[in-house]
Parts: sequence; C-alpha cells; structure tokens
Amino acid sequence: MDLSSKKVLVIGLGKSGTGLVEFLNRHAKSVIAFDSNESVKEHYSIDNYSNVEFFFGKNPSGEELVDLVVISPGIPLDLPFVQRFYDRKVKVIGEVELAYQSAKGRFVGITGTNGKTTTKELVAAVLKQKFVLHFTQGNLNNHIGVPLTLLGLRPEHEVAVVEMGANHPGEIAELCAIAEPDCGLITNVGKAHLEGFGSFEGVKKTKGELYDFLRQRPEGLVFLHRDNEHLCAMSQGLKTFTYGVDEGCNLVGRLTDTQSPY
Repeated sequence: MDLSSKKVLVIGLGKSGTGLVEFLNRHAKSVIAFDSNESVKEHYSIDNYSNVEFFFGKNPSGEELVDLVVISPGIPLDLPFVQRFYDRKVKVIGEVELAYQSAKGRFVGITGTNGKTTTKELVAAVLKQKFVLHFTQGNLNNHIGVPLTLLGLRPEHEVAVVEMGANHPGEIAELCAIAEPDCGLITNVGKAHLEGFGSFEGVKKTKGELYDFLRQRPEGLVFLHRDNEHLCAMSQGLKTFTYGVDEGCNLVGRLTDTQSPY
C-alpha cells in the first residue's frame, strides 16, 4: 500500500499504537492520532512527530478528510465513531492488515474457471528459481484459505502467488481487497458453477473482478492469454503482458507434440 498520498486516522494509541504512529509519521502524507484516554499521552514525545496531529481525550478535528482509518486491536468496530467511516465508505483496517499491505514484496493473483491450482504451481515453480517465494498450498483459495496463505508470509518473502477461487459474485473482489495483488492472471472463463453465478456473463463479471481491482493499481499488470477472446475483451485498458500462439504476443508458445501423456 502506498501511503504517501493518504491522510490517515489512527484510533487507539496504546502500546502497539506507538510503533504504528512512528511508522505512519515516516510514510503517510499526514496523520491524525486519536485516543479517548488522555492518560496514554505520557507514551508520546509529541514534538518528535512532525507529521502527526494528536488528540487525547477529545474527538479529533479534520477526521472528515481522512482516506484511511487504522484501528488498534482493542477498539470495538461497532462504536458509532468508527461506524461513521464505514458509512462513508472510508477504508477501515487493523494494524496487522496495514503491516501486511505495506510489505515490499510483489503479489500475484490467479483465478479462473479451470486450471487455477495447476497454473499456480507452474508459476511458483518458475518464480522460486529467482525469488524467495510464498504461495498458496494446495487449493486453499477461498475466504478462509487466502487469509491463511497471507498469514504464512515472512519478511524475507519477495513474491507471493495467491490463488483465488469463487462460486458467487463479489467473492473475487473480496479476496482482492484482502490480498491486494499487484498483477494477476485469469486462466479462462467457462460455464461452471452457474448455479452460483447465474449465467456465463456472471462468471465473466466475477472472474473479471481481478481485472477491476488491477485497474485501480497504478502499476497493475495482467498476464493475458491473447488467444482467449473473452479475456481480451475483459482486459481492455489494462497494462498487459501477453502470451499465446500469435507472433505478436510478448511470449509465444508452440504445441510441439499432440500426443497426450495421459
């Protein structure tokens, strides 16, 4: 996550809040730090934070202008003060989530109707030849599996390959919001799980949520199978690295043996 253009509100300035405020003081555009308990003020040498405006024991001013809210673990999410940010569609995250999203590594998101796990394994096999890699184990690709994958990240990991699956609309968008991929690949779109998606168009829209997320990333990149007309149409306006049999692709493949080994 690029914080350089964001005004950040921190709610809760207890023990873990000190490190958080120090981090944001260095990386965010500006910071509002708030705690309803005035006694926590003793933990802070306010003059050391040139980029932070502190509010102890009173509601902060300027909170209507924030781009991001970071909440300490002990703060209830159902507080009216917190709920107003959800109502205004301001992103609200925890300290651990901020730490993960501020990681330096690159994240590759993979989804599609068929071949997700095989593609993930092939991509991982190649990338780990050069990078310290973390990737989805097995097919842990849902709303439980993706967070479990991310919890396995370590500071030494340079790249993470995250498989994302879905059986209903909106699920890929939710997983992208958790994993925040920098680049992505949709293997294909097909007529599977139609009972959840409603139609083939529903499948395309849901898988295409990965592309929609990458459109919002300044450096978002799509690895595009250019032989697939559906994916080509869905990826309009995106930065792409193309692969296929056409000579105009960035990476050209050839079928050299038509005999299946199976």
